[in-house]
Amino acid sequence: MTPDSQTRDDWRIGPRTELARLITQATRAGSLLVLGTERIQNFLFTVKLSMESGQIPRVPVYDDSPIAIRAMESFLAAFKQLSGRDRAILSKCGPPFSWPGFTYATTHELSSLIIQFRGSCIIVSSGMGVRASRMQEHLACRLPDPRNFVLILGTQPKTSIGAKLRAGDSEVLIFGDWVPVRAQVFEFDQSREEMETPELNLFEETARIISPDQFRRSQITIGTDIRLIKYLDEHPARMLQLGPRQFEELVKDLLVSEFDYDVVQQGPLGRDGGIDIYAERDAAGGRELTVIQCKRNKASNKVGEPIVKQFLTDVNESDASRGLIVTTSSFSTNALKYMAVREYKLAGADYLKLQEWIHKMRGKLS
Repeated sequence: MTPDSQTRDDWRIGPRTELARLITQATRAGSLLVLGTERIQNFLFTVKLSMESGQIPRVPVYDDSPIAIRAMESFLAAFKQLSGRDRAILSKCGPPFSWPGFTYATTHELSSLIIQFRGSCIIVSSGMGVRASRMQEHLACRLPDPRNFVLILGTQPKTSIGAKLRAGDSEVLIFGDWVPVRAQVFEFDQSREEMETPELNLFEETARIISPDQFRRSQITIGTDIRLIKYLDEHPARMLQLGPRQFEELVKDLLVSEFDYDVVQQGPLGRDGGIDIYAERDAAGGRELTVIQCKRNKASNKVGEPIVKQFLTDVNESDASRGLIVTTSSFSTNALKYMAVREYKLAGADYLKLQEWIHKMRGKLS
């Protein structure tokens, strides 16, 4: 069952029994690299339960996904709010961070060791924006070896490496080099989860809409947490309740979702103004760098022309292709005129545009 010998639908993995067969085959031959942007913690619980039931062999499992680690921590913190069934599953499996054979990469040094490991194993790697660099390192090491398997979970941005693998590309561009795709690539079909995989719906009852205040307390990752995106879609004015850094993270992940930037990084904490986010992507003329300033303003506090003029100076000094100001308010008439004359270099996204991006991201994550 390989991309070369089967139709696209034939290598979509669905129920738990099929998933177990894939994992068994992959770990006997080489390693299984799991790429995902959502529900990774559910996959890990399924692997644990499958090992305990003897459906798959016991091999090392490495979670090299900061997003998945934080999501697991958040779900465990909500233990009291889980259904009786879900608490029973947690009790049966025990604390995830204490599972024998499961390693969680909480440091870059540990991540580097996992990347270098060549034995049979399962590696989970996920991320958006700058977090995707770990995923790319794993792919660069494992795609050229036909003994390895790659399993894609969840949605992938349309120009991402995951999307190219899903499309059957024979090589992909990673860190400026073309890497041949010799590993066998599969996709988990989430539309078939309900057939025989109840534990893949673990924590479903906690997937409720949460407020920004709950986000700040539980440290949930904004861009991959459907609960907060739903909440902000239905209560967009609550964006003002996010802290400055959390608002930047929201904007960062919205840019990845909306414009397919493949490297997005927040700037250092510092004074108000200046550059908050650096975003890169491939363009017709090569790599394109966009710098972003985030203004979490009340509706009455419009972004004026002086702010836009100063930001253009920052854009030019950073050698960026263009600059983008994102605000929860709007722009003054003079600011809009100033940007219109320099539209090749400056752009603005106001409250209404943010609402549109959030609504579209909700559709992609749902």
